[in-house]
Amino acid sequence: MIGQFLAKKLDPNANDAYRLQQELGYNDLLSAESQEWKVRAGLRAKDWALVKNAIDGVSPAVRSKDPAWTYWYGRALKAEGQDAKAKESFELIADQYNFYGQLAREELGKSNHAPAKTKVTEQEIDAIASP
Repeated sequence: MIGQFLAKKLDPNANDAYRLQQELGYNDLLSAESQEWKVRAGLRAKDWALVKNAIDGVSPAVRSKDPAWTYWYGRALKAEGQDAKAKESFELIADQYNFYGQLAREELGKSNHAPAKTKVTEQEIDAIASP
């Protein structure tokens, strides 16, 4: 709770609090929200080992809903010199048209793109409009 409190205040001591918590082996006690704040504290401190550890602790359900965690996990792997695993992480979201998907494309050396325009038929419009 101390790390989360400090992280929300953007206090640079948040990273130290989370690192101490990690060293004491209390990762399993962190809530999903606290794990996310642990990632943010690690990012602010450029502590890639802490970032990777925190994202490892984020539940798969939470990780799959937000491409940010996949992107930052890839960056943490890259910082540790695990380029092949980082590439795998970036590939998971590179085809998504969102901020982190586009950042992943850049990490992979691919150009950014806008999604193709979608044409909607009258039948689809009618189906959406009916209760």
